[in-house]
Amino acid sequence: MDKSPSGYYKHLRSKPSKTKVRREKTKKAIVKIYNDSHQIYGSPKIAVILHKHGIQGCQKYVYSIMKEANIKP
Repeated sequence: MDKSPSGYYKHLRSKPSKTKVRREKTKKAIVKIYNDSHQIYGSPKIAVILHKHGIQGCQKYVYSIMKEANIKP
């Protein structure tokens, strides 16, 4: 085992980071917008729509999430 027992249990009790929570929320919104557009919109257009919905994120951020989720327009 690579971790000590106390480190392992601390990891189990830990909450997800704010960044991870934000990224998951953004990912869900991206997938919804992508599917609503009949899988046509790319990262530039999705970034604009997210901004209109009040979700912060530039095109590069949206692209990285789309790449991670294997979403291709």
